[in-house]
Amino acid sequence: KDATGAKVPGVTTILSKGLPKPALVNWAARTAAEYAVDNWATLADLPVSERLEMIRNAPNERKQTAALRGTKLHDAAQVLIETGVVDVEPEQVPLVENYARFLREWSVTPHYVESAVYSVTHGYAGTLDLIATLSDGCVWLLDIKTSKGVWGDQALQLAAYRYAEFLHDDDTEGPT
Repeated sequence: KDATGAKVPGVTTILSKGLPKPALVNWAARTAAEYAVDNWATLADLPVSERLEMIRNAPNERKQTAALRGTKLHDAAQVLIETGVVDVEPEQVPLVENYARFLREWSVTPHYVESAVYSVTHGYAGTLDLIATLSDGCVWLLDIKTSKGVWGDQALQLAAYRYAEFLHDDDTEGPT
């Protein structure tokens, strides 16, 4: 919410609604087709309208699964940084081990973890993953991604966090 109490959009919401993502169209079509082929026998026993609905929803189900995987990793990463130890489900272990290795190999010194930022000037808010000093001596704004590949909107997301005027976490609030 802004200073007047009005709700402001989040950075990821702005980006997801404002940028065309042509690769997602192809991904959704491929995901629906793969689901149909992989589940052919099961689908054959259903009424046509139910088949259509299940095939149509396959990309959304996969996207929700990926989003949940990312959320769980963010939660685990925060606990790992704050306590040095975390208990996760077996499917999360490889992701958390990679993150722990990154923290160790780069001698990460965290400054802000999962901290809210907001821009009064531009009317947006968001939650950054990590601001930390790494072994190179520089302070970095870091973002955890579990997607395959690096996408242009990720740079815009980090730029929005970087140029937000205020940062808030449990210990401090003030200009960035």
